[in-house]
Order: sequence, then C-alpha cells, then structure tokens
Amino acid sequence: LHNMFENMQNQRLKKKSLFLKEKKLLSNQVKKLKILYTKILNRTLAIDYGEKKVGLALSDPMKIIAKPYKTIANESDDKLISDLNNIIIAKNIDEIVIGLPLTMKNAFSKQTDNVNRFINLLKNKINIKVVVVDERLSSIEAKRSLVNQGIKTGYNKKDVDMTAAALFLQSYLN
Repeated sequence: LHNMFENMQNQRLKKKSLFLKEKKLLSNQVKKLKILYTKILNRTLAIDYGEKKVGLALSDPMKIIAKPYKTIANESDDKLISDLNNIIIAKNIDEIVIGLPLTMKNAFSKQTDNVNRFINLLKNKINIKVVVVDERLSSIEAKRSLVNQGIKTGYNKKDVDMTAAALFLQSYLN
C-alpha cells in the first residue's frame, strides 16, 4: 500500500513538472509572438509642421487607414524632437511622412523653407525613413471636412492641424 501511494505521488509530481515545462514553453512562445507582432505591425506617423503647433496623424498597424492623432506645441526643436521620439517608441513608428507646403505655383514660400529646415533636422536626429509629400490645400480641405462634421474650426485650430496630417497621410497610404 505504501509503495502504491509513493508511485501515485511520483506520477503526480511528473505530471506537475511536465505541466510547468509546457507552461514555460508556451509563455516563451507568446513572448516571441508579441515581439514579432511589434516588428511586423508598425505604423506611419504624419507631421503637419507649423512654427507654433505640429499636427500629427497615425496609420493603423496595417498601414491602410490614417486618422488624426494629436497636435503638440512647437516650443523648441529639442522639445519637439523629444516628443516625436517618445511617440515613435510608444506607437511603433517605422516611417514618417511630412507635408511640404508649396505654393499654388509650385514655388517655395517662407513656410516651405521652415519645413525644409525641420526635415533636415529630423533626418539628422531620428533614424527613421522620412518621406516628404505635397500638402498643398490640406489645411483648407481639413477645415472643410471639420465644418461638414459640425466642428467649429475657429475654436478648434488644433483639430485642423491633425486632420490635415491625416488627409495627406491617407493620400500617401493610398
């Protein structure tokens, strides 16, 4: 009877040990899948650069749909780069799309020069692919879109910036 009891106990311990090994193996597989998921499913960040405010939009992880994300203050280059770095890490960004404001005659303006300066800074400070797109009329289209949704643009200027970024990001994704 004693031997029978010991055998049962040993079998239970073996089953428990096997269960713990399988649990650990499964846990490691889940960790590997999470790492793989974050490497495969990255997002694109769009930037509508302004001297006072910067509108941001994000793609979904499959890079099909763009949506407004937020507007951040442009207090200084260092602060802006730091804020963007934090977003890049938190949102798994692997590509940046930045709007270049050309005039209707396809010429550069003072704002175009400001954005080009920022693009060069961005490329030197952040090690991610940066794509420059034409953002002509994106703010006008963003205002029109917001008005159509019943959102007053006079009090919600930050919405215009991030919506403009979403519009040119969606165009880029298409």
